[in-house]
Amino acid sequence: MKSELSLYLEEYLSFYLKEDKAERAARELSRRMGSLATIASADLSELMTVEGISRNAALGLKLLSYLNSRSITDEYAKPKRYTERELSRLILGLFTGLSKETVYCLSFDSDMRLIGTDYLGEGTVNSSEVYPRRVLECACRRGAEGIIIAHNHPRGAAKASDADMAATSFIYGILKSAGISLLGHYLVSDTDCVKMAMDF
Repeated sequence: MKSELSLYLEEYLSFYLKEDKAERAARELSRRMGSLATIASADLSELMTVEGISRNAALGLKLLSYLNSRSITDEYAKPKRYTERELSRLILGLFTGLSKETVYCLSFDSDMRLIGTDYLGEGTVNSSEVYPRRVLECACRRGAEGIIIAHNHPRGAAKASDADMAATSFIYGILKSAGISLLGHYLVSDTDCVKMAMDF
């Protein structure tokens, strides 16, 4: 019996491949990747290792994930207060389809309304450097009273490393000296979004 993911992929890939090839490619993608989020964050070359997946089909899969991400993030365009669950959904949407570690800053006003989302940078597949000065500049430019930092661990777990903890503590101190609150640091995997515990 075909999985729901395999059926979805088969239908999509039928635009690029003949029926039997679309079915085989969909089954193999589903087996290898396991989820749409993992497919979305895969490199083009990795997608093209599946028999039958052409460059155009791989590009189509990446475009589909980008459009899905935009449909989520565009819902959060106006300043308002969001629940923890809504923020998690927004943050997951920001990272959909990204295969490199990337960092975002979400800025909030004095009423804790989201007033801006800024891309801060990206690194390699498993590392990203964000300079605290850049975080502070972003918060000051937005006139933020508080910020949330979010970064992803592509193909990894949404679990804080020692380096994540040290960087968060340092950024917390710099923001505090400027009168800006660090409201949280979120870690994102392909399918999960977790708020880091901050004990400082």
